[in-house]
Amino acid sequence: MPKPSTELHTLPAKAVLSAETLEKFINNQTKELELRSQELVLQSQKDKNSFDFGKSALLVKAQDRKENRDHQYKQRQQTYIFAGFAGIMVIGLVVYALHLNKDVFAVEIVKAIVFILTGGVGGYGLARSKASQEPPQSKTDDR
Repeated sequence: MPKPSTELHTLPAKAVLSAETLEKFINNQTKELELRSQELVLQSQKDKNSFDFGKSALLVKAQDRKENRDHQYKQRQQTYIFAGFAGIMVIGLVVYALHLNKDVFAVEIVKAIVFILTGGVGGYGLARSKASQEPPQSKTDDR
């Protein structure tokens, strides 16, 4: 174990700054303040650019979502038009078969339609129940 020193620790005498040292110190402080000022200007510009980019990104995303909703509406509308047209065609075929006294043919068409609709509704219900049991998947279309 080292022995404690018995020497008195003395504080250094006050250092006297020369005019040249003081001038260098002031020049350095001035340059440092100028650099800090430039950093603040650059940071302000960076913040403004980030704000402008965020604002334009939101506008683009809003427009994209609107176009997506319009597309889904048109797609649904076309599906309903097709289903209506197909239904009218089937009804016309059944009426035409009844007009020609082909009752058996008309009954078979109605049976086929009932089987197809029953299978479709059952498949839809099965898919719906499986989808509700699975954990929701996160969407990753944000870019």
